[in-house]
Amino acid sequence: MNAIPIVLFGSAFWSRAVDFGFLVAEGMIESADIDLFTLVDTADEAVAVLESFYGGTPPP
Repeated sequence: MNAIPIVLFGSAFWSRAVDFGFLVAEGMIESADIDLFTLVDTADEAVAVLESFYGGTPPP
């Protein structure tokens, strides 16, 4: 499966709701998977994440 960015809106919420370190420790995700998640608070931040990942070109 190809890696895709996962953009979570509401950094204050998600930083408390999901303990990514715990998920790694329990073997639920790999440590490299944490890099797929980005916490944002605005649409502009989300667009910047997606443009960075896709090199400014929308996915097919």
